[in-house]
Amino acid sequence: MAHFAKIDSDSLVEDIVFVDNSITHETHADDTSTEFEQRGIDYLKGIFGSDTTWKQCSFNTWSNQHKLGGKPFRFNMPEIGYTYDSLRDGFIPPKPGNDYILIEKKLQWTSMVNWTSAYKEQVKTFRSDV
Repeated sequence: MAHFAKIDSDSLVEDIVFVDNSITHETHADDTSTEFEQRGIDYLKGIFGSDTTWKQCSFNTWSNQHKLGGKPFRFNMPEIGYTYDSLRDGFIPPKPGNDYILIEKKLQWTSMVNWTSAYKEQVKTFRSDV
């Protein structure tokens, strides 16, 4: 099964659906197959409307790590309310509070609550969101 996130006009995930591999995969003469995201997108647009936006996602990807040792895909498996960031080509969970910053390598939030003010000042030299 391939997983797809429906993205609204504000880049928020509003639904997650499954598409059978028979739709997204092309089987070759040697019995190998190749997955094509666009096939799933076209299929879903046929059901939900041509004005919908879809991005494939991976059930096995979290914090830019693949649970089964494969290649991570789009940083995180999204849930409803996540944001799709087109520049990073990844899904970002909702920000838990004002004292959190985004860790770019994982597209995950980390708390600054226990950071010393001196450390925050050091980080500010590299980041404007602290």
